[in-house]
Amino acid sequence: MSESRQGNSQTPSAAGAARHAGYVAIIGPTNAGKSTLLNTIIGRKISIVSSKVQTTRNRILGVHTSDKGQIVFIDTPGYMRRAEHGGLNRLLEKSVSEAVKEVDLTVLVLDAAAIPMPKLGQVLEPECLFQGFSRKLRQTPDVVLLNKIDLFPRDKLLPIIANLSSSFAKVSVEMSDTAPGEIPVIIPVSAESGDGVDHFIDYLLKKLPQGENFFPEDFVTDQEEQFFVTEIIREKAFRLLNKELPYSVAVCIEHWEETDKGLGIFAEILVEREGQKKIVIGQGGSKLKAIGSQAREELEKRFDCRIYLELRVKVAENWTSSERGWQRAGYRKKL
Repeated sequence: MSESRQGNSQTPSAAGAARHAGYVAIIGPTNAGKSTLLNTIIGRKISIVSSKVQTTRNRILGVHTSDKGQIVFIDTPGYMRRAEHGGLNRLLEKSVSEAVKEVDLTVLVLDAAAIPMPKLGQVLEPECLFQGFSRKLRQTPDVVLLNKIDLFPRDKLLPIIANLSSSFAKVSVEMSDTAPGEIPVIIPVSAESGDGVDHFIDYLLKKLPQGENFFPEDFVTDQEEQFFVTEIIREKAFRLLNKELPYSVAVCIEHWEETDKGLGIFAEILVEREGQKKIVIGQGGSKLKAIGSQAREELEKRFDCRIYLELRVKVAENWTSSERGWQRAGYRKKL
C-alpha cells in the first residue's frame, strides 16, 4: 500500500472491534451499472447515470463509512470494445489500468443480461467476460458483481454463476505469468434496488486490511461542487441527444457567481463539429433549452437555492483526439 494511505486515522475503533479500511476499484464494461452501484452504496448521487456509453469519464472517489470500517471506492470509466476505441477512449482505458494498480481490491461489475447464456458444459472466453480489456488488466478481479438481477430470470441465475466460476478459473490460468490467481467470488446484486448490496459491503470489509479510516466519517467524495455541475449538465445532454453524439460532448464552467439571490452558472457545452452544434441547440433552441431546464431543476435540489444557468454551445474541433482538447474539456492527462 502506498505511503499516502497510511496512518490517516480519523475515527477511533469501537472497543474490542477490529476495523477494516482500504481502497476498492470498480471496473467493468459500459452500461454495467457501476455508477448506479456507487450512488446506492454512498446514499447520494456522486456519479452521473445514463444509458449511453462512456457516461463516466473521470475517476470518481466515493467513501462508505460504517462502524465496521471504511471503504474508499474508485468508480472508473466503462471500457469499450476495441473497435470503438479512439483517442479519448485510450486515455480512459489507461485510467482504469492505473486505478487497478493502486487499490487493495478490484471489483468487476457485469450486466447479468449481457452475458451470453452458455450451453451445457461451455466455458465463456475472456472476450465475453472482459469485452477486450482483459489483456491490459493482466489479472482477474477479486470480486465479480453480477448486476441487474432484478431484470434477469432467477431460474437462470445459478447456471450463469456456475459457468462464470468455471470461466474465471480458466481466465486466471491464461492471464497469469506464474501461478494462477484466485477465482473471484461472484455476488449477485441489483444496484438499482439495493438487493445484495449490503452483503457485498460486508464481504469487502472482511477482505480489506485491518486499519483506521483514511477520511473523516462525514467525508463522501473528493470532487468539488463545480465538477458536479458539469457532470449534471452532461448527464442531461447525454439523455436528450442522439446515440452517436454524446461521446463528442463535454461541459466546462466559464463563470461561477454566488449572490444573495442564488447561484449564477455560465457553462459551455463543447462539441467537435458545427453540425453537432446545431443538433445540441435544436430547432429554435429547443434541445438546449430542455438540457438547461432539466439540469437547473436538479441543481436547485442539490444546492437548495435558486439557480441561474446559462448554456452556450461551442465547437472545439476534434477535442477528443488530442491532449490539448482533453485538457480544455477538463480531463487531466492522468485521470
